[in-house]
Amino acid sequence: MKMSKIILFGYMFLILIMSLIPGESLVDIKILYWDKILHFIEYSILGILGFKAFSKIKYSVFFIIFFGTIFGCFNEVLQIMIPYRSPTLSDALANLFGVTVGTISSSFNKKYIL
Repeated sequence: MKMSKIILFGYMFLILIMSLIPGESLVDIKILYWDKILHFIEYSILGILGFKAFSKIKYSVFFIIFFGTIFGCFNEVLQIMIPYRSPTLSDALANLFGVTVGTISSSFNKKYIL
């Protein structure tokens, strides 16, 4: 397996592990928008790593955005089972926008990514 795919799947695993942390153990972010910015950045990185790993596949941009969005939604739904955590539509949308921006910007800048 290529190193770029190992890094991508490791990053996805890290996202899932961080999502399993109970809410009372997390730093309380007072401003709602900071949380959305963090989701956006987290999933932008996912889009960049996804494009790096799968750029050779036909329609890779759509593939990465689709599966990145599914992963983000799964991650939000997973939080139903975690104490003091809850899924929100705004977090899922921040994930969607992040993976979209990361993937598309990587596709325009193929020679500059990682």
